[in-house]
Amino acid sequence: MIKNKLNQFEADWAAMPQVEKEELAKLKNKTILISGQGIARCLCIALLYLNDAKKLNNTLIFCGDDYLSLERRFFLSDRRDITCGSYDSLSELKNEISKVDVVIHTGVCCENIESFSEALKSEIQAAKAVCEAAKNNNAKVILLSDSRVYGNAKRGRVYAENEYADIDNSDLSFQENQLVRAVENYFNCEAKANALSLTTLRTGIVLGACTGINTFIDGALDAVANGKEFELINTDRKYSFVYITDVFRAIVYSINKLDSGVYNITGIDSTASTAAIAAILRDVYGEKCRLTLTDGVEPNCCAISPSKIKTFGCPAAIKLETALELCVMSYMTDLSDLKLPNTHDGRLDAIQKMQLAYLLEVDRICRKHNIKYFLGGGTLLGAIRHKGFIPWDDDSDIMMLREDYDKFAKIAETELPANMTFQSGKTDKNCFYEFNKLRVENTVLKPQIRGSAGRSILRLPSSHARLF
Repeated sequence: MIKNKLNQFEADWAAMPQVEKEELAKLKNKTILISGQGIARCLCIALLYLNDAKKLNNTLIFCGDDYLSLERRFFLSDRRDITCGSYDSLSELKNEISKVDVVIHTGVCCENIESFSEALKSEIQAAKAVCEAAKNNNAKVILLSDSRVYGNAKRGRVYAENEYADIDNSDLSFQENQLVRAVENYFNCEAKANALSLTTLRTGIVLGACTGINTFIDGALDAVANGKEFELINTDRKYSFVYITDVFRAIVYSINKLDSGVYNITGIDSTASTAAIAAILRDVYGEKCRLTLTDGVEPNCCAISPSKIKTFGCPAAIKLETALELCVMSYMTDLSDLKLPNTHDGRLDAIQKMQLAYLLEVDRICRKHNIKYFLGGGTLLGAIRHKGFIPWDDDSDIMMLREDYDKFAKIAETELPANMTFQSGKTDKNCFYEFNKLRVENTVLKPQIRGSAGRSILRLPSSHARLF
C-alpha cells in the first residue's frame, strides 16, 4: 500500500481529510488522466492512497516529464491502477486513453519557470496531448492555473476571475505571467473548438508539507523550524496562499459539482503580506522566529478573491496559520519541537487527563466483556519511555484484533457514558478516517499535525494495523 511509503505529513494531505465522504464516493470507477509537475505528482499519490483506503477503484494515467522518478519512488510499475508515461507515449496508450472520464492538467501552476521559450514549447506540447485525449472521449477537463495570470497586479487590489492587469511585454520579469496566460488561452481555444467541458482553477501560492512544491517563503519556514536567522522579502502588496488539501478539495468538487468556468482558490483568511506572515510565525514560535524583512524582487503573484467558488458550495477548510505551522513542522529536525507552547492554549495537561479517562473507560468495558486490547503507536511509546504520555501527545492509540474489535464496536454505544460517543463510518457519514474514535461531546481540540478541528479523541483502529 502506498501509505506505507509516506511520512506523516505526506499521509495527511494524501488522505484528503477535508473532502466530504460523499464527494469521495462519487469518484469511484473513473479513469483519470493527470498531467503536469509537482501538484500533479501529489494528486496521483493522493488518488492512489484513496484507491487503497477507500476502494475507489479508479484507473490513473500520469503524464509528465519526470514520470520515472514518481514511478521508481513508489514502485508504481507493480500497481495495476496506474500507468505512467511521457506526453509522447500517450499515443501508445490507446486502450487506456479510450476510457478517460476526466483530464486534470496542472502544468506550470505554481512552478518556477527558468526558460520561457522551453517552458512554452513543453506546455503547448502537453496541452495538445491532453486536449486530444479529452476530445476523443468527451472527457471533463480541469486546468490548474495560478494568480500570475492576472498580470502586473496593482498594490491594494484583490482580483476576481474576470479582472486582469496589464503585462509589460518588454519586461522579461513578467514572462511567467505571460506563460500562465498563454496556457489558459490555449485550453480555452481547444474547449471552444471541440465543445469540451473546461473548468479552470486559479490557485493562490500552494503550500504543502513535504510536497516538493517550492515557494518564495520556503527559506523562512525552514529557518523558523530550526531557529535560524533569515531575510524575508518585504513586499508592498499582499499574496493569497492555499494549502494543498484545499486544492485537492476544489479538484474533487470540479469533477462532481462545479460548472464549467473559472474559479479562484485560496485558504481561509489566507491573503497576507510578507510582514503579516512574519507576524503570524512570531506569534506561534516566539523567539525561534528570527525573520527580518528586506528589500528584494517581488514575486509576480497577487491577492485573489475566492468568493465565486464559495458561492458554488466549495469553501476552503485550512487557515493560513495552520498551513504555515504544518510546513514549519515538516522542516523540523528535532521531533521534540512539535511540542509547541501555544498549540493547545496551555491545556495539554487537562487533555491528557481526559485521555487517561478514556483509557480507563475502555479498560472497564473490555474487562467486563472479556475483550483483549493493547496500546499502540505513541501511547505505547509514551508508556514505556515516559511512564505515561509523551509530553506533547494529544491523543491515545488502542489496538485490537478483528474479533475483539467487532465485539467492542457492537457494545460500545450501550456501554459508554452519555457524554461519550463511538465514531465510525457507520455512525457518522462524515467520518473519513481509516480508524474509529471515541469522542467526548462538547469539547474542541486543534490537532498538531492534521489540519482539521474536532472533538477530543481516542483512536481505535478497526483492525490490527500500522498507524501513521
